[in-house]
Amino acid sequence: MIYNSFLLGNVTYNRHTYTVPHSSTFTLETEWGYDSWGRIHYITYPDKEIVYYSYDKGGNLQKIRGEKLNQPTVYYIKDIKESLLYKDMVL
Repeated sequence: MIYNSFLLGNVTYNRHTYTVPHSSTFTLETEWGYDSWGRIHYITYPDKEIVYYSYDKGGNLQKIRGEKLNQPTVYYIKDIKESLLYKDMVL
């Protein structure tokens, strides 16, 4: 396993090679990007999907979207406040 990290100790790259008995080996690579506050900005997964994280002006997570070549954008969370459905909570 190979990995890199930057000043704040966050992992920026991971390469892991697996050996399957009686078969071939395969390698998976993942890359992370961070903003100046050390918050995750994007993750590039082994299947080449890039997942982006967006924050509001207060630094709170707001949106998560995924992009992959020749595929429509996937919104895992379009608006986290709406996704949590605070209005439906019973106190």
